[in-house]
Amino acid sequence: MTLPTPPRAGDLRVEAEKFANDWTNTVRAVVGAHVPPFVPVAKDTAVRAAVVVRQSGNDGIVLTVDSVPVLTLDASAHCIWDHRGSYLAVAESKFKVSAVGLASEPLFRYEFCRTPNRSPMAHLHVHAHRDAVTFVMTRCGGASKRGRRRLLDYDRGTKGNLPVMAHLHFPLGGSRFRPCLEDVLQMLTDEIGIDCLEGVDQALADGRE
Repeated sequence: MTLPTPPRAGDLRVEAEKFANDWTNTVRAVVGAHVPPFVPVAKDTAVRAAVVVRQSGNDGIVLTVDSVPVLTLDASAHCIWDHRGSYLAVAESKFKVSAVGLASEPLFRYEFCRTPNRSPMAHLHVHAHRDAVTFVMTRCGGASKRGRRRLLDYDRGTKGNLPVMAHLHFPLGGSRFRPCLEDVLQMLTDEIGIDCLEGVDQALADGRE
């Protein structure tokens, strides 16, 4: 059996463009061909080659319910070579869901970082305000760096007078279990009932594959 030849390091942008096209095809198969494409953008770094896959333009993916714009989905991925320098790997990914016109305060965010700084590798931010959780966060202990920082910020009155749930990192299970773009789209079609095309389940299954 002959194994496939791994791509050369100079082809990272080519591999990222294939990845961007996959995202574009998946999103358009779910909500329509009007969605601007995802594109690879070279990222300057002194450490290693990197390409960011993001959507062309700054409007995000506008999602409608009964043809009325309701939500905006923003997605991006920071792509590098894997540790062997053979295959494209995602170093960071971000999926942000916001109410239309309120991108500065999203409803929730899924984030992944391959080399996290004390936060879970894959995690969820919920931008909500619950009194009980806020109360607990004002009582953060000093056993962790993040807890000490939150307590100090609260004592100083910085970052607002009270902490909010959006500052918490809810773990999702590590790199092998992190949600993908298709998972977020599935959640929005099933839970919110956004407008979508026929065959959405197959399109999402193909995207995951």
